[in-house]
Amino acid sequence: MTDFINCLARSTGKVYLVNKLKQEELHKYLHKELAAYRARGGKVYKLSERIGRQADGTWVFPDCQISADGRFITESESGWVFNHALIAKEKIPLPKINQQQEPEVLKRLVSAMRNFFGEAGFMPAFFTMAFTIAGLFYDEIQEEEGFFPVLGLYGDAGTGKTIAAVTALSLLGLDHRAKLHKTSESAYHERFKLMGGLTQFLDDPDKAQIDWVCQQVKTQYGGGSRFVRENNQDPHSPFMVASNYSIADDDSITLSRLIRLLFEETPNPAAFPELHSASRLCSCVLPELVKFGYPQHLVKDLESRLITKLPKAHARLASSLALVGYYAFRLAELSGAVSEAEVWQYLSLLCGEANEDESKKSSLDDFIERLLILRCGSRRYANANRNWRVELSLNYGGWQQRKSKLQITGSLLAWCLVFDVALF
Repeated sequence: MTDFINCLARSTGKVYLVNKLKQEELHKYLHKELAAYRARGGKVYKLSERIGRQADGTWVFPDCQISADGRFITESESGWVFNHALIAKEKIPLPKINQQQEPEVLKRLVSAMRNFFGEAGFMPAFFTMAFTIAGLFYDEIQEEEGFFPVLGLYGDAGTGKTIAAVTALSLLGLDHRAKLHKTSESAYHERFKLMGGLTQFLDDPDKAQIDWVCQQVKTQYGGGSRFVRENNQDPHSPFMVASNYSIADDDSITLSRLIRLLFEETPNPAAFPELHSASRLCSCVLPELVKFGYPQHLVKDLESRLITKLPKAHARLASSLALVGYYAFRLAELSGAVSEAEVWQYLSLLCGEANEDESKKSSLDDFIERLLILRCGSRRYANANRNWRVELSLNYGGWQQRKSKLQITGSLLAWCLVFDVALF
């Protein structure tokens, strides 16, 4: 009843409307009018579920729509209507998509990025953009793969992390006002629920938030849902965070779910006006980016090539880097301003850093993690009256001891029980 009155008020421009119909009478009236509408050949429209990508792949924004195959379309073509009630109670940023064609604006943007970020900062900024493009297909990737990595930008203050993230968001018609700040838990998750395929950016969390951020990384990686008071908050967008310090250095579980990009060089402020100017126009390429889709087999092919470069890294890293790396190659090709060799060089650098991160783990962390792996790996055991023998491969500071046999007795056996390691 209230929604009906509010709808009439918006459509007529009247501030106050009085309804004298009872609820049953109103329902009968609505059914009668709907039946007459359909009899006249009227078309049934759907209210958008969120801002951005809908369940069928159509992109719905306040001022335009884009088809799943990357074309600007009308409401009558799509059957979708933007639902303004979605943002009535939440402070949700609204993308503004540039519908005017801007020749070579992407090449101009990438060239401006190279001038602004410099040699050391350009590729981290470029891969930030590639992550945002991969995020366009967040729902599809989560459905197919069961994961979507989190992007972590880190480095000293003033190295361009925030500008890199905001530049990437400009492809989606967003700007610095789309950044996440301190907010309630419910409002935070509501953003991920109501924005589809539009990367969410948390800028510079303070150290008191680090534990919370690490928990969000673990949750967002697997698309974890939050259910509060009959409100099911399923995420539909990926997550990236920028910080002046590296997040999760001492947390291997969180680290394996992150793609970390290091910013080291102070940008060139004289090149910022050109970067800002290009970023205000570049959302016109969004239909071209939507055309990329998610070709799973090509991403898997790249993953198989990266695995050989990641002998010491966690198994998750090859999948995560392949996902972002694929869209970096596509973006390089579309822009015409970055070579394939540059993308490969930076991917190799990220693989090397991932190997180093894994080798820094303490032997105790490595030991416990391998015990957990035993739950789904091969196991050996002796009889009930003998000590358990577990074959492990331990890494002590780079020295690899193959098939080292440990006698697990007393407290170590208790460790196995605590972590629910079934050895038989």
